[in-house]
Amino acid sequence: MFYPFHPSSTIDIKNETRLKFTSQEVATWVDELNRSKTHKWREPKFPTQCWFLTLHLHHTSLLPACQKYQRRLRALRDLQKL
Repeated sequence: MFYPFHPSSTIDIKNETRLKFTSQEVATWVDELNRSKTHKWREPKFPTQCWFLTLHLHHTSLLPACQKYQRRLRALRDLQKL
């Protein structure tokens, strides 16, 4: 659940994965987690790393490419109608 905020996370999506938080509030919250004695960071498992890398890939490359392709198809259909 906290993998994006884990100190050894392979991807940096801290500023992209927040709900109703400003960047400063996120930084404060992560600092509190790191200083907390009740929360211990466990080493992330391989499936967790794969899942978050796949999610990051979808949002940075695959979904925008599909959206661009759909826009081009729509533009071609509109040109053919003319």
